[in-house]
This record gives sequence, C-alpha cells and structure tokens, in this order.
Amino acid sequence: MKVLFFSILIVLAIVFDAHAGEEDVVLELEGRYWFTDLKASTRFDDEVRGTDINLERDLDLREENFPEGRLTWYTGPKSSLFFDATWAKWEGEETLSQTIAIRDRTFDIGARVASELDFQLYRIGWVWQFIDASDGLVKFGTLIDVRIVHANFSVEGALNNVSQRAEEDLTVPLASLGFALDINPFKGTNLFFRGSGIPNTPYGYFVSGEAGIKIIPFKNFSVVGGYRYEDFNANNTNDTTQVKLRLIGPFAGLSLRF
Repeated sequence: MKVLFFSILIVLAIVFDAHAGEEDVVLELEGRYWFTDLKASTRFDDEVRGTDINLERDLDLREENFPEGRLTWYTGPKSSLFFDATWAKWEGEETLSQTIAIRDRTFDIGARVASELDFQLYRIGWVWQFIDASDGLVKFGTLIDVRIVHANFSVEGALNNVSQRAEEDLTVPLASLGFALDINPFKGTNLFFRGSGIPNTPYGYFVSGEAGIKIIPFKNFSVVGGYRYEDFNANNTNDTTQVKLRLIGPFAGLSLRF
C-alpha cells in the first residue's frame, strides 16, 4: 500500500503539472496522518533509582497511527513561519514479567497492569532559504524552531487484591537549528527535506527529520506524502525523570492553500 500511494503521487505530479502554481499563496493549512513505529522507554527515580521500563516489551504499548496539523505562513519568496501540532496516545495491558519501580510505587512480578502514554508536540519555526538556484529549482537555507514536548505516563495495576497507581507528567521546552531544502523539478511538484536537532542539554536532546513529495494539482489544494523521524531523550531539570521516545514512519496528508 505504501508503494502504491507514492506511485500515485508521482503519476499525479505528471498529470497535473500544467495546472499548478505557487503564485500569491500566503497561508497553507495541512492535515497529516502519521503511520509510526514506536520505540520508547522511561525511568522515574525517587530516593533510589527507578526501573528502566521498555514500554513495548514490559507494558505492551504498541504502534499507533495519529494525526498532525501544520499551519504555514509564507512571509516572502525565501522565508516562511510555521506552527506544528502532534497528538498521540498509546495504551496497553500486560502481566508483568519483572518487578518495576516508579518512584515510591512498586508493581510486583505477576501483577496485571494497565498503562497509558499521552504525547503532545507543539513546534513553531522560521525557514529562511537564502539560496535560490535556477529561479526556484533548488532552494536551501536554515530552519530555526522552538518546540514543547509534553508526556503524561500512567500505570495502574493490582496483585493479591491490592491496587495502586503511578502517574508522571513531563513538559520540556527545546530550541534547535537545522536546514530546509526544496527541489522543484517542474511546476506543481515539490520535493522537500527538513532536519533539525540539538545536542545533549539539561533537558535532553532530540533529532528530527522528514523528507517527502508535495503534489499541487491546483493552486489552492495539495497532496503530500513522505517519511518522518523523531528521536527524543527528555529529562526534567533535577534529572529524576527520563523519557526516551523514537517515532519513525511514513505520513500522508492534504492541504488547503490561500
């Protein structure tokens, strides 16, 4: 299905080439659906070190697909501002094969637990493509963004009729610098590449990137598809909470352009 989708995008690019245009577009509202593969782990320390918990293996949190939204304001031929929002939730239920400790809560081996991870990502950024070759064929420049990552994690379970619940909340602000590359081989088709990141800080680190193709059959409408990678290692300032989250997979979407 993924191969078929991208094949259709290429065909559309050729068929609608003569109808598309970028003229006078100021705002673009894009909705996406992201098909992800999840790799995640957590640790919550108290007076002693907590358990390193693999969310897929230990708690059966599995892959989920979820929506994204993006608003882009084209402030000029070489610059744009954008705002992204991503929301995701993973749920699982598992009988523990090991004892896990989350601060002052201990869930013993054999306990049946229900777990939930809520994840939100908000990002605002500025793209300045100061290199413009061959009248828009290739555009390249910097990407500066600020993002806020919010994660809420909870585990609830019972063993021998004794139930308990642990819940943790983490909000981390991160700023980064990256690049933005666009290739426009012919009218109505845009190949885009974006990447940004930040080295390890008291709040953690992240690496982010995406590559895709946008087909613009008409001035006010586009179809987009590609591949995206997000890798977070987030900590609170006193280093007693750690959330590692890697999301990777293809996405597809539509946009309205004004």
